[in-house]
Amino acid sequence: AEADTIFEKAEELFGKREYENAITEYGKAQALYDQIECEEKVEVCSKGIEESTAKISLREEATALYSKGKDTLAQAPSFLSTGGYEESKSLFEQARSIWEEYGDADRVAECQEKIDLCDEKISGIKKNQYMIIGAVAAAACVVVLFMWWRKPKPKAAEAPPEPEEVPEASPTT
Repeated sequence: AEADTIFEKAEELFGKREYENAITEYGKAQALYDQIECEEKVEVCSKGIEESTAKISLREEATALYSKGKDTLAQAPSFLSTGGYEESKSLFEQARSIWEEYGDADRVAECQEKIDLCDEKISGIKKNQYMIIGAVAAAACVVVLFMWWRKPKPKAAEAPPEPEEVPEASPTT
């Protein structure tokens, strides 16, 4: 009966995502079930410990990715380069995927907010790039047109003067 009570407590802790405490309680219940040679419950406790350990690993991995994404995002600001924001977005997407697997909707939403922020920043930078390219192209056109307009025009070749008419000499007789 004591083992069952401890097992129920372990299950409750697992449900509350208190995995470290759940592992402790599963371990206690497992030892008691082992003493009374209840192999089926020993196996269930072992599985609970494995699942709790896996959930802890997921949580730690997602937390690390989210933290790295925040650090990268803090260093990302640039007027012309999207690289930092794209890297941050990738990290937040990875973290979101793990939080989805972990089953934490609040953390999934946090990651999505950061992803949306990165998308907004990337879009703004791309608009800046297009504006700059357009401005440079327009300036180049103005310069070319100005140079063409200012180019000295070739002078029309002066025609040689027309020869004066020489009066015809009258025949001398």
